[in-house]
Amino acid sequence: MDISLSILIHLFAVIPTIVLGLLNLVMKKGTAIHKLFGRIWVILMLITSFISFFIQPTGSLT
Repeated sequence: MDISLSILIHLFAVIPTIVLGLLNLVMKKGTAIHKLFGRIWVILMLITSFISFFIQPTGSLT
């Protein structure tokens, strides 16, 4: 299975984004860790959305 670098970067950015988002939803709002997770979440979402422009359709499902 040949996975492109852009897909790997996308996956490594989106998986922690999901986890951090869920954690932030259940944490108390306004704490230092909540703010830190929020900032990391925004950065990871920017990476995820930016790298999605470089994902090329390949294979039999295109």
